[in-house]
Amino acid sequence: MNSPSNRQKFLALAVNTHGVVTTTEAVAIGIPAVELRKLVARNAILRIGTNVYKSPFHPESIETRHYAAIQLIAADAFLIGESVLWHFGLTEPEPNEITLGTRTRVRKGYPSDINVQSISKWRKDSFIQTNLIRHQSVFDALLHLAKRSTLNARAYQKAKTKATALGLITESETRLIDNEVNKTGARDARNLDIYENL
Repeated sequence: MNSPSNRQKFLALAVNTHGVVTTTEAVAIGIPAVELRKLVARNAILRIGTNVYKSPFHPESIETRHYAAIQLIAADAFLIGESVLWHFGLTEPEPNEITLGTRTRVRKGYPSDINVQSISKWRKDSFIQTNLIRHQSVFDALLHLAKRSTLNARAYQKAKTKATALGLITESETRLIDNEVNKTGARDARNLDIYENL
């Protein structure tokens, strides 16, 4: 029986990682980094960015976009704020950029649709992981936005109602967020932001 080709090994791994594979992951299963470049040259796989590749057969999805963005930025990166709400279907339309937090030094040259924020002072348990994707809890994401006074009042109420119905936040957590919103003040409904059309 023939051993699987590098392309076959890549595609098999990508099935379980939202279609996205890093150089480190590929090397770990026996695909040399140079072979990834050869596969890209043959259009057998797609290069997303430095050391991040994608299966051409995997459909585009929120999970694929978010997982790829995390892999592009840093090993400790995770979704924060509005990107968490979008990930769980709590806001519409889709934000113009993916917002990530990282303790790794923030540098220039990130993709234009990725907003990277330093979270060096955040708690070490600030993120959780769901289906391989690291993110703030919905509670922390809403609280983060409330503290920054970037919550549209009407949209916030809708997001909170959806999150509660889905079991993503508890009643006690909603009260904590309400207190923060009341303290800092949500944006006036006249202001257009990504939550306006919830």
